[in-house]
Amino acid sequence: MALSLCLVEDEQRYREPFERLIGTTDEFRLDSVFERYEELEAYLRSGGSLPDLVVMDLKLPGTSGIEGTRALRRRYPGLPVVALTTLDDPASVFDALRAGASGYVVKGTPPDQMFAALREAHAGGTYFAPSVARHVLGHFAEPEPLEEPLTERERDVLRELAEGRTKAGIAERLFLSPHTVDTHLRNVYTKLHVRTAAEAAAKGVRNGLV
Repeated sequence: MALSLCLVEDEQRYREPFERLIGTTDEFRLDSVFERYEELEAYLRSGGSLPDLVVMDLKLPGTSGIEGTRALRRRYPGLPVVALTTLDDPASVFDALRAGASGYVVKGTPPDQMFAALREAHAGGTYFAPSVARHVLGHFAEPEPLEEPLTERERDVLRELAEGRTKAGIAERLFLSPHTVDTHLRNVYTKLHVRTAAEAAAKGVRNGLV
């Protein structure tokens, strides 16, 4: 069954290509499109169907995509939100990460990467471009020693994560099962004291682990 998507994007030049892209696959379907976050909120409050995924522009008129992401994640904790961004504002990307976005996709990204981001977000992971980790890195303090070092395999997984690969991609590259990758990622998050893939990659770079 196709996963239902909701797009929140105020610019037609980005809405139309996204609509055409989703129309090329049976894996996803675009159920609703809004130009402002307030329209999505009103739709949900009036009994509209909750989608499987929300794809949201970060720079919206009225309530920003960052504030919208925070509000959605607070009201619907299990609803993944994939942020659309041009990455020209590192602070906004970092704020989206903190707001709970499950993906960070550059507008105009190739179809395979867009679909990978949607799959990963729906699976409970986080997809991000390597450039996002570099932006986030600038917001962290100096390196700090780890209470418990990463194993060699955990460092391998972290290295692949920092390259922007999905969990499925990591499993394929390292000849591991998805379940084993999940286990390693949980250990990495615990040891690095982070909650998201972007934070893990940034801290890994900062501490010379990747």
